[in-house]
Amino acid sequence: MAAVDQQLQPPASYWRSTAASTAAMPSLQGEHRCDIAIVGGGYSGLAAAHNLAEAGVGCVVLEAGEIGWGASGRSAGFLVLRYKRGFAALAAQHGVEAARILHRSLFDALANFDAVVEAYGLAPFVQRNGHFTAAHAPVAQERLEADARWLEREVGDRSVRIFDRKTTRDQLGTEYYVGGFYDPRAGAIHPYNFVRAFAQGLAVRGVPIFAHSPVTDMREDAQSVILRTPAGRVHAGKVIFATNGYTGLAASPGDLARRVVPVTSALMTTEVIPADVRANMLRIDAPVTDTKRILSGFRLLEDGRLLFAGRGDLTGKRDTPDVYRPLQQALGEIFPALADIPISHRWSGKVAITQDDIPHVGALSQRIFFALGYMGRGVLLTHLLGQCAARLARGERIDAGPMSRSLPAVFPFHRFRHLGMKILASRYAREDRRELQERPR
Repeated sequence: MAAVDQQLQPPASYWRSTAASTAAMPSLQGEHRCDIAIVGGGYSGLAAAHNLAEAGVGCVVLEAGEIGWGASGRSAGFLVLRYKRGFAALAAQHGVEAARILHRSLFDALANFDAVVEAYGLAPFVQRNGHFTAAHAPVAQERLEADARWLEREVGDRSVRIFDRKTTRDQLGTEYYVGGFYDPRAGAIHPYNFVRAFAQGLAVRGVPIFAHSPVTDMREDAQSVILRTPAGRVHAGKVIFATNGYTGLAASPGDLARRVVPVTSALMTTEVIPADVRANMLRIDAPVTDTKRILSGFRLLEDGRLLFAGRGDLTGKRDTPDVYRPLQQALGEIFPALADIPISHRWSGKVAITQDDIPHVGALSQRIFFALGYMGRGVLLTHLLGQCAARLARGERIDAGPMSRSLPAVFPFHRFRHLGMKILASRYAREDRRELQERPR
């Protein structure tokens, strides 16, 4: 239990340092009963609770740490209208009709997100300034162009713009990329403020939300599922697991934890960038994610700092300064003027990876449901799949294409995942370096 307690300590992130003041949630004490218990108080769990509350279904939310402790409060906060794989690749993998459903699902998620923002007054924490996908090599630019053609041909979506190398250089202020893909409908959020205000809004509406209440044991009897926490128990008719990259910390059912691999992402923020340097970078004023296999992402913050995200210690066991040196090196390669800029905050969090590179929602039994595996794209998709999990638990049918038609596959040799991740990361790094060398000079 001590090891779990240590993992539940919140990171000293930029988001926490700039957080609005919100009331802390109580921990679970004593016995509680509800129709549906939700394990996980991040975006997925809160989206599920919102759906249930709107339908008049009694629920309880159990969060292992404080609200915003997990990925929902640690992420870069990018609101991205893309999956890890592009639409042309998804069509090749799953079929054209399934890819069309995946496209539609993103906009269902966006509609759900906008409804939540409106219902709980979350607009102050949201920026709708688009999102830019930056191509690191010619082959990546070709894939982005294929995506744009697919979107126009198959679903009539003409909103995205393809940027050539010169326009990308002018807009981003770097020679590093060869082109890009801009979607003006996307954006970014202050993730910590967003999740905490969302939870507070649900609590005001009467949804019991308990923080610092990790599920340490789960068992079923003839009438209910019984979830035990350090100081209480919940008797629920059904349970939704919304634990994503932190599923291994909960007493989750069966092999759920082996259906995702948690990978640690590292983030940092610079000190305030001098105004003359800032004037020559990120004129597009949108968050940026690049196309490398070991990707980089960055956004200019309102106070003049740059947030930069990339790979950290894959195991998540180390959070020492040396873990962030590759991140700072990548920052200097993309923006040479920032190579020696001081760093104000460093932190990390877990991304949940699935074998097919898409998130999943579904049922493990008539009582147990889940939504997880967001591949680092969860700010938006959680607002769809969390509500889909709630609808399933209420007995409704859903169709989110490949995300809902099968369980995420179990990773073979899951106990050796850290070794496997290191081998895979080494291969990805070699492939990225090879493609970077193919860029025109």
